[in-house]
Amino acid sequence: MHQEHYISTEFLSRVVAQAQQIRDTEGGLWHGYIYIYRGEYAGWAAGDPEPWKWCPGVLAISPDSSVYLLAGGNDNDGATETIRLIAEPVPTRPSRKTECAPNSEKPTT
Repeated sequence: MHQEHYISTEFLSRVVAQAQQIRDTEGGLWHGYIYIYRGEYAGWAAGDPEPWKWCPGVLAISPDSSVYLLAGGNDNDGATETIRLIAEPVPTRPSRKTECAPNSEKPTT
């Protein structure tokens, strides 16, 4: 099981769009992961992310647009963990307290 970390929706949208553009440009990369490092296309692999093969800070984007951060470790030995990045929850406004509906009973005389 991967750890999860919240990140801004805007960042995730940009990364996913970049991966989509790479898939469109390179062709044939629909079933694997696109790897991006410091905003640049770093590579592609067919299988699940293997963090030890990449330095920390690399992003892996799956065909279903899931985004993973390869973290921990160091540049020489590779990353040690895979963290799934998920969009921050959209804050919801507190619901307004609604007033009671007027009493529909007829007044008694």
